[in-house]
Amino acid sequence: MPSARSRPGPSPKSTRYATQFARLRDLLDAIPEGNGTLLDNCCVLWGSELGTGNTHSFKSTPFVAAGGLPGAFATGRYLEYSENAYHNRLLISVCQAFRMSGTTTFGNTDTGSGGLPGFLKV
Repeated sequence: MPSARSRPGPSPKSTRYATQFARLRDLLDAIPEGNGTLLDNCCVLWGSELGTGNTHSFKSTPFVAAGGLPGAFATGRYLEYSENAYHNRLLISVCQAFRMSGTTTFGNTDTGSGGLPGFLKV
């Protein structure tokens, strides 16, 4: 399987989705809320259910997270996990950011538990 660095450029559909995600992010960032913006106080995820569409592989599935969720996320980072990291772990981390600390599993494709290491601020 090719690495993310050797893949061809994004498809027109992916470019459209990225543009829409950026637009949503910008709209949320323009709405004042509390001591910041609506984006500062929420979490927006964009991803795919597959890492490689032609093989239906769950490995190396890219996701983009935006928002600060009052101090839960360190922003402005690029994180890369092993190709064996299930996206369920990302969803567990998001649940934990929403103070659902008892959430340790999500779905049934991952037999482990816990969130993604380093995703949340400690």
